Amino acid sequence: MASLRIKHIDRVRGFLYVVNGNGGKHRTAIVTRPVMEALQTHIQGGAEGYVFESRAQGHISARQIQRLLDEAAEKVALQETRPGRIRDR
Repeated sequence: MASLRIKHIDRVRGFLYVVNGNGGKHRTAIVTRPVMEALQTHIQGGAEGYVFESRAQGHISARQIQRLLDEAAEKVALQETRPGRIRDR
Protein backbone atom coordinates (compact mmCIF):
# COMPACT_ATOMS: atom_id res chain seq x y z
CA MET A 1 0.00 0.00 0.00
CA ALA A 2 2.85 2.37 0.69
CA SER A 3 3.83 2.55 -2.97
CA LEU A 4 0.31 2.46 -4.47
CA ARG A 5 0.04 4.85 -7.39
CA ILE A 6 -3.11 6.74 -8.24
CA LYS A 7 -2.99 5.43 -11.82
CA HIS A 8 -3.36 1.88 -10.46
CA ILE A 9 -6.83 2.57 -9.08
CA ASP A 10 -9.79 1.78 -11.32
CA ARG A 11 -12.35 4.14 -9.83
CA VAL A 12 -15.12 3.07 -12.21
CA ARG A 13 -14.88 -0.70 -11.69
CA GLY A 14 -13.68 -0.60 -8.08
CA PHE A 15 -10.32 -2.33 -8.42
CA LEU A 16 -6.72 -1.76 -7.36
CA TYR A 17 -3.93 -3.07 -9.55
CA VAL A 18 -0.94 -4.14 -7.50
CA VAL A 19 2.18 -3.92 -9.63
CA ASN A 20 5.31 -5.77 -8.46
CA GLY A 21 3.68 -6.86 -5.20
CA ASN A 22 5.02 -9.46 -2.81
CA GLY A 23 7.16 -11.87 -4.81
CA GLY A 24 7.21 -9.47 -7.77
CA LYS A 25 3.69 -10.52 -8.76
CA HIS A 26 0.93 -8.41 -10.25
CA ARG A 27 -2.48 -8.68 -8.63
CA THR A 28 -5.95 -7.20 -8.87
CA ALA A 29 -7.86 -6.44 -5.68
CA ILE A 30 -11.52 -5.54 -5.26
CA VAL A 31 -12.17 -2.32 -3.37
CA THR A 32 -15.41 -1.89 -1.45
CA ARG A 33 -17.52 1.18 -2.15
CA PRO A 34 -16.77 2.85 1.25
CA VAL A 35 -13.02 2.34 0.76
CA MET A 36 -13.19 3.64 -2.82
CA GLU A 37 -15.07 6.73 -1.62
CA ALA A 38 -12.43 7.31 1.06
CA LEU A 39 -9.65 6.90 -1.52
CA GLN A 40 -11.33 9.35 -3.89
CA THR A 41 -11.69 11.88 -1.08
CA HIS A 42 -8.04 11.38 -0.13
CA ILE A 43 -6.63 11.79 -3.64
CA GLN A 44 -9.10 14.58 -4.53
CA GLY A 45 -9.33 13.78 -8.23
CA GLY A 46 -5.58 13.45 -8.76
CA ALA A 47 -4.36 11.35 -11.66
CA GLU A 48 -0.65 11.03 -10.95
CA GLY A 49 1.72 10.30 -8.12
CA TYR A 50 1.43 8.10 -5.08
CA VAL A 51 -1.76 7.70 -3.08
CA PHE A 52 0.20 8.10 0.15
CA GLU A 53 2.91 10.65 -0.57
CA SER A 54 5.61 11.52 1.91
CA ARG A 55 6.61 15.02 2.88
CA ALA A 56 9.81 14.39 0.97
CA GLN A 57 9.79 13.09 -2.56
CA GLY A 58 8.11 9.70 -3.10
CA HIS A 59 5.77 7.60 -0.99
CA ILE A 60 5.50 6.95 2.73
CA SER A 61 7.39 4.00 4.16
CA ALA A 62 6.02 0.70 5.40
CA ARG A 63 7.29 1.70 8.85
CA GLN A 64 5.20 4.89 8.74
CA ILE A 65 2.12 2.80 7.92
CA GLN A 66 2.89 0.60 10.93
CA ARG A 67 3.14 3.67 13.18
CA LEU A 68 -0.21 4.97 11.90
CA LEU A 69 -1.83 1.56 12.48
CA ASP A 70 -0.38 1.42 16.01
CA GLU A 71 -1.84 4.85 16.80
CA ALA A 72 -5.27 3.94 15.40
CA ALA A 73 -5.27 0.58 17.22
CA GLU A 74 -4.48 2.26 20.51
CA LYS A 75 -7.47 4.59 20.09
CA VAL A 76 -9.89 1.67 19.61
CA ALA A 77 -8.16 -0.78 21.98
CA LEU A 78 -7.20 -3.20 19.19
CA GLN A 79 -4.52 -5.67 20.25
CA GLU A 80 -3.09 -6.80 16.89
CA THR A 81 -1.65 -4.16 14.57
CA ARG A 82 0.26 -6.08 11.94
CA PRO A 83 -1.37 -5.21 8.59
CA GLY A 84 -1.73 -8.82 7.45
CA ARG A 85 -3.47 -9.82 10.68
CA ILE A 86 -5.90 -6.90 10.51
CA ARG A 87 -6.68 -7.68 6.86
CA ASP A 88 -7.48 -11.31 7.69
CA ARG A 89 -10.10 -10.40 10.32
